[in-house]
Amino acid sequence: MDSAWVGVIGGLVGVLLGSGLSEFFRRSNRIENYAPRVFEKRMQIYEELFRKLSNGQAVAEDVMEKHERPAEERHAMISAVVLGLAEYCDANAMYLNEELTLHCVGTFMGAEDVASMKSSRKQEELAQHVREKVWSAKQMIKAEAGIERLNRYFGRMTRAKLSSPLIDHYRRLRKEKE
Repeated sequence: MDSAWVGVIGGLVGVLLGSGLSEFFRRSNRIENYAPRVFEKRMQIYEELFRKLSNGQAVAEDVMEKHERPAEERHAMISAVVLGLAEYCDANAMYLNEELTLHCVGTFMGAEDVASMKSSRKQEELAQHVREKVWSAKQMIKAEAGIERLNRYFGRMTRAKLSSPLIDHYRRLRKEKE
């Protein structure tokens, strides 16, 4: 009688384990089927976000350097950039990292105030702060899209040893910053 129960329980465990494994592999297969399409879509969205940040950076630099513009015009120019980024991020929220979106939308806020600063030291500090936010946003986009990791992988694969006085200087500055 005990061996009959062992057989029944063993059979039930086998059926449940088999069903669980089957479901696991079915879901994994489904994810593998969708992953390339989702990756491609995300890549397009992050490329466009990167481009929008670069275009916004050009506007911000113009606003920060041209002190003769009235405050309302500077504010309108930066607001257009910020609102454009916000609309784009909202439209693509399904694919974008929420924290990255927050950072990108806030990146250019304050750029319009650079020209209003009385001291040139304060102007440069605020301008540098905006530039650092843009740089970090671009780095985060590369990391989130997987480009940073792919670049490291390709570098290991090709074993390219890039070196020049300019590259060496850049590496020293990057190390100091870290």
